[in-house]
Amino acid sequence: MCKLAHLNHIQVMFIESLLNLNDYSPISDDIKSELYSYISINSKGIYNHLIDSYIPLTVSSFLNSKFQLNVGNSIYLCRHGESIANTKSLIGGDYDITENGKKFGLALGKYMKEVEPNGIPIWTSTLQRTINTALKCQEAVGGTDPLLQWTALDEIHGGMFEEHTFDYVKQNYPEVHSSRKKDKFNFVYPNRGESYAMLTQRIEPVILCLERQTSNILIICHTAVLRMLLAYLLDLDKEDTTVRDVPLNRVYKITKDVTNNTCEEIDLV
Repeated sequence: MCKLAHLNHIQVMFIESLLNLNDYSPISDDIKSELYSYISINSKGIYNHLIDSYIPLTVSSFLNSKFQLNVGNSIYLCRHGESIANTKSLIGGDYDITENGKKFGLALGKYMKEVEPNGIPIWTSTLQRTINTALKCQEAVGGTDPLLQWTALDEIHGGMFEEHTFDYVKQNYPEVHSSRKKDKFNFVYPNRGESYAMLTQRIEPVILCLERQTSNILIICHTAVLRMLLAYLLDLDKEDTTVRDVPLNRVYKITKDVTNNTCEEIDLV
């Protein structure tokens, strides 16, 4: 079964099959269609009949979003400015940004003022390094609109290794280090930690909102979250994207199209 974050790889083929009359098989006339669950798509829109349970409802919500055909708008993605944890190579935690991080926030605001002079909404996680980066961004442009903070955009939780370094894990828990290296996408940090696979499920509400978004938007998030958003928006393999380099101080401008989104990378500092 496909979860929403996995649908991007099949959405074009699936939608094309729905719109191809040669592939269309109507419900038999001798069967009462009111007994069946189905999604009907035609020129008038989408009709849902007896749709229930998690997977069908998720697919229905996804299709309703996609068939609004919100194209041409841009999604700006970036990591937070440098944090105290970055300077110490710590996993997770909720640390403030450094002076370099503040400089990035101001540079981000200056850039956004140039490309989006009318202003756009800003989404962040609930962690202070994204929030304070966004506040510095607003400071540079004189913005005062409230930020939309998503728990779903929080970084992967490191479980028992929160606020430790990867070197600490490698030296003291070599079997854990080996397991993560062998299958990074499915690896779950011990003691209530998370995996990339779990993260893809967690960000589903964000993805649904992105599909409905008609205006441009700026999302300030974290390494793992940014990787999975890029995987979805650019139709990349999620497991390969877990090792993609997403450096600090870089903005990804995603422009949405009907079939393929485009990406421009801008280094600000």
